[in-house]
Amino acid sequence: MSGCGRSPVAGGTTDTGNSRVAATIYKNDGSRVKGASVTLRSKNYLSGVSGAGMQKDLVRAKETFTDDSGYFEIDSIESGDYFIEVNDRLFSAALLTATVSGMANSSMFFTDTLRPYAGITGNTSPPSGPSVKMYLLAFGLERRILIDSTGHFEIKDLPSGTLRFRIVSQDAFFNPIDIDSIVIAPGKIDTVPFAGWGHSTGIFLNTTASGADVMGLVTHFPILVRLTSSNFNFPEAKTNGYDVRFAKSDNARLSYEIERWDAVNQQAEIWVKMDTVYGNDSTHFITMYWGNPSAPGVSNAEGVFDTASGFQGVWHLNGAGNTTAYDATGNHYNGTPQGMAALSSVPGVIGLSRQFDGTSSYFAMPNTANSTLNLPENGYYTVSAWANTNFLEAKYQGIVYKSNWQYGLQIHSDSTWEFFEYKDGQGWESTSDPAIAGSWYNITGVRAGMHQYLYVNGVCVDSIIVVGAMTNPRITNMDLQIGHCQDGGLEPDRFFNGKIDEVRIANIALNADWIKLCYMNQRADDKLVVFK
Repeated sequence: MSGCGRSPVAGGTTDTGNSRVAATIYKNDGSRVKGASVTLRSKNYLSGVSGAGMQKDLVRAKETFTDDSGYFEIDSIESGDYFIEVNDRLFSAALLTATVSGMANSSMFFTDTLRPYAGITGNTSPPSGPSVKMYLLAFGLERRILIDSTGHFEIKDLPSGTLRFRIVSQDAFFNPIDIDSIVIAPGKIDTVPFAGWGHSTGIFLNTTASGADVMGLVTHFPILVRLTSSNFNFPEAKTNGYDVRFAKSDNARLSYEIERWDAVNQQAEIWVKMDTVYGNDSTHFITMYWGNPSAPGVSNAEGVFDTASGFQGVWHLNGAGNTTAYDATGNHYNGTPQGMAALSSVPGVIGLSRQFDGTSSYFAMPNTANSTLNLPENGYYTVSAWANTNFLEAKYQGIVYKSNWQYGLQIHSDSTWEFFEYKDGQGWESTSDPAIAGSWYNITGVRAGMHQYLYVNGVCVDSIIVVGAMTNPRITNMDLQIGHCQDGGLEPDRFFNGKIDEVRIANIALNADWIKLCYMNQRADDKLVVFK
């Protein structure tokens, strides 16, 4: 019997040792391939490695080479399904499939052409310890690739076709992971971004007029992804969310931080670092993966709120009651609670926030007096927070301050939101807008050299600087505070009465599109993120 192409026309044997497979192999130019290695293996064959659960499957293998005319034959083949790999060991290969069964003294004849190597690359859960080895094995081929300490793997010398793989580990508690039916094309490297993850979904970023309504390009942006029972099946993930991962459309991994994961109440807030968010676009998407019980947690706040991208302090204020307010950046300017009640953790705009009593409660950030938060006069920086005051009174309420003599966000005694910078020997330069009690507002102050801007809910409401004259010197040796103003003895009662959430300080002047995108993404009815 004879056939041509990549599948036999007919085949089979009954008697062990009576079946034969033969083929002629060509190059792309039509010439015949001399001296290429030929290996016949069972389709279920796996390369042997030591360790429990990692032994070879039934091994039925034969090896030979193509002769001067590109011809080879293999006989005495038992019944079964086989791969035949022909490889010039340079840059090209071919994969033949053969099923041997049923008919005595049968033969199969193939012709095929070598094609450029194919490959796969990807990631899985990293090894459980530095001495534990993990491997990627290819079914039916002699391949055993060591997976590196980050969980990354790559094979570049495969024949093209539909292949299966298995990930194994020396860890006795590791369950082998099968990667089924990967179609890899000649000359291409296919990506398997998260091998072993059972679920995924697309998350689209809508910046058109029907969404966040942002027209410009925004870079180095932490998008907020909220998960609820309406858009996510919590029982499919680990109870702490450690198996959640995110990737771009090109399968590049994205840094993320889990701010909260509440599997019982099915609520989670996750920050994902995007290098680019395109303006006036609804096709840009990322993919979220979950469903891998072996995956370790890789939540990385410092990677999301990167100091190299300008973030110098980020406080989610999501902790319990009177506990530390942790800084998500690598600066670790953590806030020490002062007079905070044990029940001060309350629902906020983004997960939980902190309640301030207006008389004694605030957070102090030790050792920030001479830190990267000590921003210069006429510098370029941004200060933002979500604030919800209980009352508007004829008094100041501090949101976040680097003292009354440097810069800060506050509610002025005239019941306005105010952003100010103090000028040495000259006084306060302020921008403001009427405040309203009883609701959440996103307040952002931007200093850009000699210019100053105040944004409320993503809209620039004031850019006209008003000067409050004062001849005192500028003071820069005071620590940052949230919920209170440290002012060197003047009006020491500048405590905030209400709730504060998501305080940020950046040493760059963020633009209008960036600030609007923050508000549109973080508001309760998020206008940016769309699950599909």
